[in-house]
Amino acid sequence: MFTNFWQANYFLQEELITIPFVIYSIALKNPSNDKIPYIGENIPHLSFFCPTWEILRKYKQDNDWQSYTDAFMVLMRERRMEAVQWLNDLAPTHSYYLCCWENTAEGANCHRKLLYDALKKNKKYNDAINLIYLHGNEKSYEL
Repeated sequence: MFTNFWQANYFLQEELITIPFVIYSIALKNPSNDKIPYIGENIPHLSFFCPTWEILRKYKQDNDWQSYTDAFMVLMRERRMEAVQWLNDLAPTHSYYLCCWENTAEGANCHRKLLYDALKKNKKYNDAINLIYLHGNEKSYEL
């Protein structure tokens, strides 16, 4: 599942996750425990799925999503072997939540969506992944 920290925290708070799960951070910086109390502060970090500070800084300056997308996908191709190794090691009996900060309400851009789209193209992962896309509040989402 690709979602943000707040949505994963909500799922845990409401006990909506009913199978074994692991929550990972794919953000450059993890949230503090006071912001997401049900997740906790020691979230494993998957740095190979994160943009670099340079890519993110450039996007925040020019707001050019296509340029960000191009740079991020080049980076993902460079890190492909780490990602494939991690994906191959996943237990099929567990649910995995890959979280970052971006609230996707109002159609905001986020690297989670880029990762989701890339994995959806791969037949091995196509049926096993979902994107949780928010519509502006923590109780309204679509899979």
